[in-house]
Amino acid sequence: MPYSRINKVNQGGTSRQSCGWYGSGADGDFSTSGTTTVYSSGSDDTASYISNFETLTVNSGHTLSLTGRRRAWIIYVRGDCTINGSITMATGASGAASVVNLNRYTVNGLTGSIVEPSTEVNFTTPAAGANGGAAKTSTGNGNAGTAGTNGKTGGGGSGAFNSAGGGSGSGAGATGTSFSGGAGSGGYNNTSAGTAGGANGGAGGNGVAFPSSDYHAGGGAGNPGGAGSLGSTSPYAAYAGASSTGGNIILIVGGNLTIGGSAVISAGGGAGGNANQATSGHVTTGGGGSGGGRVIVLYAGTLSNSGTIQANGGSGGTASGGTLNNTGGAGGAGSVTSPTAIGS
Repeated sequence: MPYSRINKVNQGGTSRQSCGWYGSGADGDFSTSGTTTVYSSGSDDTASYISNFETLTVNSGHTLSLTGRRRAWIIYVRGDCTINGSITMATGASGAASVVNLNRYTVNGLTGSIVEPSTEVNFTTPAAGANGGAAKTSTGNGNAGTAGTNGKTGGGGSGAFNSAGGGSGSGAGATGTSFSGGAGSGGYNNTSAGTAGGANGGAGGNGVAFPSSDYHAGGGAGNPGGAGSLGSTSPYAAYAGASSTGGNIILIVGGNLTIGGSAVISAGGGAGGNANQATSGHVTTGGGGSGGGRVIVLYAGTLSNSGTIQANGGSGGTASGGTLNNTGGAGGAGSVTSPTAIGS
């Protein structure tokens, strides 16, 4: 979801914290005691998930993540927030962009606008990702997905293509949406066109291998990841792409925000599937990675930031062990809004 700035409006002299600008605090004070998964309720792809902390501490070496495919993970913290570990969301939602309700805000995933009572909050243009990697038309590695700019998510990478089995090229990586980075296409070495990444944060493209022990192709990353394709069995291998696309993290802190040197806030894409074999004389092609998502960090108190905030695209699937090896294209990076002060 594309944030670029917020109009600092005090509604009739009432603070935003008392109005719920920073959430309800219903989840209380939370400090990680190890790697922690927040189990989001509801069906995949249907809604955003909202956490309402009073204070939040993610300790060094710990990772806080979310299950399920959600349109966004909105993390409200009424008080102070200290991050020395990692907050990650690689579970973008599959589905065409639509209106999303973020507690006090209404976010239109088609226009990128956000509205709260009595004021229009201006943001950038829609968060659709740029195009993914173009289909390969000659032997070679997959193309990288295009990086998102101005609040956009990243496009999916294309799988590698090898013409030794014939064919016209790999499928294209898919465009990202306001809810997800784009899916990657599968690796390809067969006699017809390759399998593209699914639209709207959908499935990764399947790897397609020529029906011979000499050919192996990894799947593209997506929701779910595309299947790998084997021309033969062990000691050869072709793996599915990751069931993962970059999602949206929106962190809104009412107090002081500390992001330590070891901290990482990430909405990265998933990796394309690898393909390999134990002997030479074979052909392997890797699948495309999925696009990175969107990270937005807002705070009202003081800021200390020496950590990393990123929305990297997923890596392309590797190809190894054969005489002809071509690596899948990486997903394009998504967008990050650096920590931005908002009025309290």
